[in-house]
Amino acid sequence: MRRLRLRCEDCGEVTLPASDVIVSGAAEPGRVNCSFRCPVCGGASEQGCDVAAGRLLLMGGARTRPAAEPVAPPIGLADLVLLRELLNRPDFVDIMAKKG
Repeated sequence: MRRLRLRCEDCGEVTLPASDVIVSGAAEPGRVNCSFRCPVCGGASEQGCDVAAGRLLLMGGARTRPAAEPVAPPIGLADLVLLRELLNRPDFVDIMAKKG
């Protein structure tokens, strides 16, 4: 099994099996997060890297964390007003048939 060298904030450079590393998306475009549990101190570490480094980690055997499902924004008052206006229209069903 391939082993990867990463940096723990407390212990410095550590080597661990590639399957112990998890690569996930980051909030910034062009970046990914890499997380692992340090084999020396047992602490959880997370660090950012560019997409190319993330690909190399994945090709080396690291696992991925599925992206979180996007959360829809809550319905606001303006949305409810618009819905009410649409429901009052006689051609509401025709309008909705065109959108689908």
